[in-house]
Amino acid sequence: AIQGVQMVSAAVNLALGAAAFKAANFEQQMSGVQAVTLGTAESMAPMIDRAKELGRSTTFSATEVGSAMEHMARAGMDAGIIIDEVGGVLSAAAADGMDLGETAQIVSANMKAFSSQNLTATQIADTLALASARTMSNISSLGQSLQNVSATAEQFNIPFSEVVTSVALMQDVGLNASTAGTAFNTMLNRMAKTSGPMTQKLADMGVEFKDAHGNMLPLPEVLGNLQRGLQTTGGNMDRVAFLSELMGLRAQKAGVVLTKMTESGDFATLAEELSNAEGAAAQMAAIRLDNLKGQLTLVGSALEGISIELMSGVNAGFTAA
Repeated sequence: AIQGVQMVSAAVNLALGAAAFKAANFEQQMSGVQAVTLGTAESMAPMIDRAKELGRSTTFSATEVGSAMEHMARAGMDAGIIIDEVGGVLSAAAADGMDLGETAQIVSANMKAFSSQNLTATQIADTLALASARTMSNISSLGQSLQNVSATAEQFNIPFSEVVTSVALMQDVGLNASTAGTAFNTMLNRMAKTSGPMTQKLADMGVEFKDAHGNMLPLPEVLGNLQRGLQTTGGNMDRVAFLSELMGLRAQKAGVVLTKMTESGDFATLAEELSNAEGAAAQMAAIRLDNLKGQLTLVGSALEGISIELMSGVNAGFTAA
């Protein structure tokens, strides 16, 4: 009997130890969020509650949710926006089977990079998740491409959905993430600065890239003009030579892919779909969870939530201002 009591006691101590460890990790992570936001106990309370809630109801632990919140805070988002938008980031990560911290970093970076478009984290997450489902890309590779072109694309006021369409289609035909972003960036810059014979050649072809005020025309119109102009250059070798002369060898890859996708209608189709991607990440995440392993993962998240609740308050200074 004594041995039985000892075994039960050991099991209870082990369970309590595991619960304390999980609770301590969560508290440490949320302290990190508080440090980045310079938050007070009052401002942190709803963020802690939101992290616990999502930790119980999604495939991610409350600690992982806290990590996503920290990435978003580092991007300059305030507590209210983080509370409202972190769910979209979780959905994108779950939809694509990606690391949550990396997803949060990519979404946050592009919110800042395309700041003039006033996109929410959820809108960006939906766009990236759907693009990853429609092409041979993923959120991580799209994030790599966007690093290389976002500043230029934002300067030219290209909608985020069209930028993602461009790099996703390039990845879809085999260009790696870095090459796709760099080629697209160089292409845009070379089209913005033509000179001498090339300027005259474009005029003779009736190809225009900018309006009367010197602003870039909408990207689909630019690609359409370029594609139609290419039809007047001759055979396939003449077309490749023209693109190389206009854009350089590096960007020529982007020109070839995007004009081909414009001619086939694939660019317009994907761009239209991505511009209406609302809810895509959540829908995809729900489908991925609709199986036994997904349900077991949810159970594990819920159990961690119970552990955190049981051990809450161990660190009395956790929410100190």
